[in-house]
Amino acid sequence: MPRLLAIYCLLLPLFCSAEATIQIGTGYSKPPYVIPETQSGLELDIVRAALSAEKLKMKVVFLPPARALHMFKNSQLDAITTVNEGSHLVGYWSDSHVFYQNYAITLASRAITIKKMSDLAGNSIAAFQNAKLALGSEYAAAIMQASYQEIPNQLTQNKLLYTGRVDVVIGDRLIFEYLNRLLPSRVDAQQTLQFSAIFPATHYKVLFRNRDLRDRFNRGLATIHHNGVYRQIEQKYRSARPEH
Repeated sequence: MPRLLAIYCLLLPLFCSAEATIQIGTGYSKPPYVIPETQSGLELDIVRAALSAEKLKMKVVFLPPARALHMFKNSQLDAITTVNEGSHLVGYWSDSHVFYQNYAITLASRAITIKKMSDLAGNSIAAFQNAKLALGSEYAAAIMQASYQEIPNQLTQNKLLYTGRVDVVIGDRLIFEYLNRLLPSRVDAQQTLQFSAIFPATHYKVLFRNRDLRDRFNRGLATIHHNGVYRQIEQKYRSARPEH
C-alpha cells in the first residue's frame, strides 16, 4: 500500500495538469464567426485560444439559441457564447471577446444617403432576424416608415441588394462580405457598395455557470491579447477592415 500511495503521489501532478474539456453551446452556422463544418471561425478560434492559454479544451455543441439556453439552465453546458448582459441571463459573464459591426449597406449606384437612423425611412429594407429587437428604439421607430422585412437566411439579403429588390440591407459587414462568395454567378457581386456606419459595435461575451472557469477564460483572453494571438486571429478573418 505505501508503494501504491507513493506512485499515486508521483502521478497526481500529471493528472492535475491534463487539459480539462468544457462543453460550450453556440448557435448554428454564422460564417465567418462560427463555421460548424470546420469547428472554426473568428469567434470559435478566439474562445478556443483563450481556453487553451489556461490549459482548457472545449467541445462545441451547435444548438438553436432557445435549446442552448435550456441546456445551460439545466447544467448540461458549461458555457454559452454570443450573448450579452442585455439578455438578462444568470451566470458568470466573461469580458467581451468578440464584436459585431452592423451597417446600412446600399448600392453606390443608387446614391442613397444614410448618415443617421432616420434616413432609413422611406426605403425598402432587408435586415437580419430579430434586428428590430437588437438595434434599439431609434431603429425601431425609423423602420416604421419603411418597407421592412427580416430574413433568417442572410445570404438572401445579399441577393436582394445586388438584384435591386431592396434599397438597404442591415447586417454585419464581415458576414455580408463572406457570404458574397456563396452567391450564384448570375448575381453581380462586383457592384460598388456603400457601408453607412450608423450603428455602434455590439460586443458579446461568454456566459459561464462556474466562476472559476469564467476567471480562467478571462485570464486566457488577456494572455492572447498580450501575446498577439488575438490579433492574428482577427487578421485571418478581418482581412478588409471597415472604414468608419
